[in-house]
Amino acid sequence: MKLKGFIDIHTHGISRYDTRTENPEDILKIAELHASSGTAAILPTIYSGTIQQMRGNMEAVRKAMKIQGSGVRGQGTKNSSLVTDHSSLILGVHLEGPFLNPVRCGAQDKSFFVKPAISSLKKIIDGYENIIKV
Repeated sequence: MKLKGFIDIHTHGISRYDTRTENPEDILKIAELHASSGTAAILPTIYSGTIQQMRGNMEAVRKAMKIQGSGVRGQGTKNSSLVTDHSSLILGVHLEGPFLNPVRCGAQDKSFFVKPAISSLKKIIDGYENIIKV
């Protein structure tokens, strides 16, 4: 795969669209808006949240990736207006948390941070290993 342009490896969204969504059309719109600024590819970044919430956000990204690669462009589907040749390629997801230091939470809600545990990690990533990049 050869990409010409910038790759944004940490984006929570753009304009009124955010990665805290379960709607793949929101993720596709993020990719479209990033492309309009010259970004060739993106890694939508998933905020710390409940395990269920983070998995729902990753599922939206996975569905958006599938739509981008499914050949539905311009074929009159309900998503065809969002999937264009002028969209940043969605490469996978960047998980930001929930195993973060609450002392250095930045803009994130530290109430969602948890102590690192293999069992929690497995619950979050199970079935999403192929799209998690960071």
